[in-house]
Amino acid sequence: MTQLDFPLALSLSGVSSGYNGGRALHAVSLEVAEGSVHAIVGHNGAGKTTLMSTVAGELAVAEGRIWFDGKDISRTAPHRRAKRGIGYVPQGRRVFKSITVAEHLAIAHRDRKSEWNPARVIDLFPRLGERMKHKGAQLSGGEQQMLAIARALLTSPRLLLLDEPTEGLAPAIVEQIRGTLGKLAAEGMTILLAAPQPEWPIAIADHISVLSAGKLTASIPGSEARDDASSLLEALTITAGSKPEEEPGG
Repeated sequence: MTQLDFPLALSLSGVSSGYNGGRALHAVSLEVAEGSVHAIVGHNGAGKTTLMSTVAGELAVAEGRIWFDGKDISRTAPHRRAKRGIGYVPQGRRVFKSITVAEHLAIAHRDRKSEWNPARVIDLFPRLGERMKHKGAQLSGGEQQMLAIARALLTSPRLLLLDEPTEGLAPAIVEQIRGTLGKLAAEGMTILLAAPQPEWPIAIADHISVLSAGKLTASIPGSEARDDASSLLEALTITAGSKPEEEPGG
């Protein structure tokens, strides 16, 4: 079955957005099937962070529309998108330096009736259980990323957005995070993630799209990429010479 044989969790239609009146994302249309993992790959400056920030509501939609679970959220505030079930792990993690791991988790765990609680995220990331009394500034990059993902999970998301979740991390940590995302996907969570290269997303992605200069230039099923990644790599090679759009991060 193809991705579109499943109900859609997220749909973007002709979405453009940017910074300070400029455009870094141009008429992007994208469909993410419920319970699937969709990877957006592209070189630095391709518009990945702009796309993620726009879906999360941190950037306003200049043109086009966004639907989540069949409802138009194009003008919905970020905190209301979070309440509807969109969890966001931004690039750079945004961990608070001065508060402990335990305090991070307590702040994020607002819905006491949710199946997601601190004990469950510690099961996913046992290292956090060993660092509960440590402040954000005392954590390694990998530990900060685990904490950022755990914090997002405590909001009980049905759609999890991850902007370059393995950036700058050691291979062993990359493998651990990939394994964790694989577990979440197996449990039916919808995941939209961004990465500069397709190597690690290929293993878990149901669909992979290439973003270049703020435009989607290619899209292939994950199964096809796992069998033969040449078309995906070719698309990335062709877009490598494209002029990067101005956006923070990737």
